[in-house]
Amino acid sequence: MGFMPGTITNSNEIMVLLGDNYFVKRTASQSREIIARRVQYLDSKIAALDQELMQLRAKAKVRNELYEEAQKMQADGVVDIQEPYVSDDEADETPEPMDVSTEGVRRVFTDEERLAQADVLR
Repeated sequence: MGFMPGTITNSNEIMVLLGDNYFVKRTASQSREIIARRVQYLDSKIAALDQELMQLRAKAKVRNELYEEAQKMQADGVVDIQEPYVSDDEADETPEPMDVSTEGVRRVFTDEERLAQADVLR
């Protein structure tokens, strides 16, 4: 520990951090007001987070109850009937008509038709 001589001037001024390493000199009463605002802000944030936590716990409780019920149903041999979902947007869409032209398509003959053609060519 060391001692050095000095004098106290402006004993009512305090350096207050505003953020991003910006400091200002404020009186003790102004500093107390700044701290009170910061505490109030943090209290409101904590209250909001507590409320969100309560909502998440309620959702988790419902999820667990549904899971337990599903496990009971599965153990009893009960199975849900599931149907594919088609949204209204998809149901309203009509497929475009297919091109049914036979241009460039070769006919496939059955064995009987080939035999008949072979007899005609002889």
